[in-house]
Amino acid sequence: MTFSRLPEDDVEEAERIAALRRLGMYEAPRDAELDRLAHMIGELFEIPCVMINAVDRERTWCLARSSDIGPPPRREESFSALTVDHDMALFIEDAHASDDFREHPLVTGAPFLRAFAGERLVSLNGHVLGTLCLFDTQPHVFDSLSRQRLADLARLISLRLNQRQIDEQRAADDAVVERHTRLLDHLPEGIVLLNDRRHVHYANAAAQRLLNGKGPSVVGTDFNRLVTHPEGHYFATASYTQLPLEVHALPPFQGFETLQLGDRSTLVSTHRALQRLRSLVDSWPDGILVCDFGRLHIYEWNTAARQLIDAQEDAIEGSRLSQWFVSSDRRVLQRRIRQELAAQGDTLRQNLTLHNDTPVEITLVPMRDLDDTSLIVVLRDRRPYLDHLRTVKRQLAKAEEMISQDALTGLLNRFGFEQAIEEFMAEARSGTPFALMIADIDHFKDINDTHGHQLGDEALKVVASRLAEQLRDNDAVARYGGEEFCILMAVPDTRVVKIAERMRQAVAATPIILDDGHQLRLTISIGATYYQPELSADAMFERADEALYEAKEYGRNRTVMLQPLSGNSMDEEE
Repeated sequence: MTFSRLPEDDVEEAERIAALRRLGMYEAPRDAELDRLAHMIGELFEIPCVMINAVDRERTWCLARSSDIGPPPRREESFSALTVDHDMALFIEDAHASDDFREHPLVTGAPFLRAFAGERLVSLNGHVLGTLCLFDTQPHVFDSLSRQRLADLARLISLRLNQRQIDEQRAADDAVVERHTRLLDHLPEGIVLLNDRRHVHYANAAAQRLLNGKGPSVVGTDFNRLVTHPEGHYFATASYTQLPLEVHALPPFQGFETLQLGDRSTLVSTHRALQRLRSLVDSWPDGILVCDFGRLHIYEWNTAARQLIDAQEDAIEGSRLSQWFVSSDRRVLQRRIRQELAAQGDTLRQNLTLHNDTPVEITLVPMRDLDDTSLIVVLRDRRPYLDHLRTVKRQLAKAEEMISQDALTGLLNRFGFEQAIEEFMAEARSGTPFALMIADIDHFKDINDTHGHQLGDEALKVVASRLAEQLRDNDAVARYGGEEFCILMAVPDTRVVKIAERMRQAVAATPIILDDGHQLRLTISIGATYYQPELSADAMFERADEALYEAKEYGRNRTVMLQPLSGNSMDEEE
């Protein structure tokens, strides 16, 4: 009977637990979206219970489920924990037929499980967080398609769980903006940001008090309705509070027209407000440049922009915007500014590369006033995003490799074989035919019953090694299931039996030495067939399996190759 093991308290396990904490798994409430997803998965697989479980060093707990199958078991008895421990998918189609699980407490007692499928949920750093599990109290067949679907759904749920980490980073960025907003709210002068329609995008507390007192927020209101004489540098009157206002235009900020409002009965420190606003811009995490629209000469920048460009201030001042990008991107930037931005006057975004090979997202915002038009340029460093994307791609590539590889022998598994035979079929239709051989270890059940499963596993590895040694780089060999192996080789049909016999003899020449010094002789039977245009991949497999059956019937330890189908035989196949 197979139980989960308590993992070692090592660095890798500590990092895995840290990933669970970082993603909020311990304190996360039940997620309604995950619950709905669990119900949908249950309907897709026609299975009564689907659970999304997290596993740490000491326990297993449920993040979402499609139905209640009872309280979580102890970690030692948890199938989810077993999946995490071995870092591989687990499929039990009928626990009563499994030597490893027929006596398991969850099988012999409540909830009396018969079938289980578990696929790993992983963090962005590759740590196994838990499992997506399917439970049934009846036997359930998990074919290759359902196993692939379960793997795809596990990747989808993993992304959903990791989204929390991304959301936390976004929340941290929003907190920075919130802190800057609070700074503006403490200014004694009113600060108003207007969008391109001159509607209020933001108004600090002082501006709200001056424009509308304790009334509703002025955000979203047309500024021309809030004041009279709303042009240029002027004295104005607030329409609702009737306060006399002094209004000053400040340099554009983040693409918004910026105005400072003051009560004419008080002394207004424009310089101080401007300096505070400049401090806010200078502390902004994105690079900000201000250019004149006509010649694109830079005359304002913040610290982040100077660091991204990697140049001294005297080199930036008066320089052309395009010179700070690689030559191929300069033409793209200039063309879009001349043809699109000048004609449409709307915001533009483009992914470009700076002269120092730094990838950035550039946002261009024209800002017009009575005298001139400025161009606000926002530079966002794309390296963190690209690094994250590369990490995700590496993790997905690793996951795909694990999905197609047999954990015991290192050969392709059944899923990997099905992908390989489709590739061989495609090449055969282009003029490169191939042979399919199925090899089966003779009397393998007797080996397991007499010497135990550990020696049985050793026999599988020995046979896998001997078969792989006989193949070329372009051939493929897979452990199809149990003691059965499939070999694909693009060779002439006249050489198939000779090659199969060579593999059979290599296995027979490699006995396993037992503890008492005796030798356990291994033999294999091989069934082979050859590509014909009329045969599908499934039909080829059936013919090779039929040949293997004949090899077993004729006494085992031999090769049988079916002859090509005749015209009448083809009709019968159809």
